[in-house]
Amino acid sequence: MTPTGESRPSVAITVAWMLSLLVTLAAEVIAIPAVIISRANPQPPGEGISTVHVADLFLFLSLVTGLVTAGLVPLVYRVRVVPPPQSIVVTALVAGAIPPITMVLRWLL
Repeated sequence: MTPTGESRPSVAITVAWMLSLLVTLAAEVIAIPAVIISRANPQPPGEGISTVHVADLFLFLSLVTGLVTAGLVPLVYRVRVVPPPQSIVVTALVAGAIPPITMVLRWLL
């Protein structure tokens, strides 16, 4: 047991949840402006990495980690003695929902 009364597995799951949340937010901070820039300034296909490639890569990364982040929320509630703060849970769920919404909007627009 840790000094807070949490077990080591619950602390490990909480840390994994927070790391996935941070990676999701960082990927979204890169992906969303890259999508906007690539739409506003289309580049002809060529060799090398373009803004579209960067947008696609980070959007995919945010999608995967966002699903992990949202998927870990029920597990964190189940294993922790003290539930996480509500604001963190809402942030994690919103961060997990943004990549699919961004992908759908990208396909529609």
